[in-house]
Amino acid sequence: MRKDIKYMEYLQNNQNINEGKSLKVFVCAKKAAEITHSIALAQIKVKKIEAIIMTNNKEEMWNILQKELAIYTRVINSTTAITGIQVHCIDKEFYEKITPQELSNQLHTLQGFIYLAEGAKIAGKQVFTVCLKSLLKETKLFTESELALL
Repeated sequence: MRKDIKYMEYLQNNQNINEGKSLKVFVCAKKAAEITHSIALAQIKVKKIEAIIMTNNKEEMWNILQKELAIYTRVINSTTAITGIQVHCIDKEFYEKITPQELSNQLHTLQGFIYLAEGAKIAGKQVFTVCLKSLLKETKLFTESELALL
């Protein structure tokens, strides 16, 4: 089996394992952003991404993904310990194998990170983080050590 196929399987398995926790982080991040009234910019970006997802155009989805990853890679990689998600560079051959559905899934994940990043930036890291930690703690999915990483 080729190395890139094994890597794709590894990524898919990790994505499935971490999906529950990362989804809960994003739901709580959106709720914390709403509570702290800091979602205006995030909503604009999320609506734009949603419109592109609806086109199911692989090239457009890829372009918006790359544009937003240029902005949010640091945030994504800084939360890997609790979300299990990390940005990796890929080559053109790997891109060719990605389906529009996989790009759609990645864009939906990115939307959660946008809420997380913009909420933290706009509302003031301290207030947003306290609110987010409180919401995540209520889910009982995260340990105190994981919450301390925020």
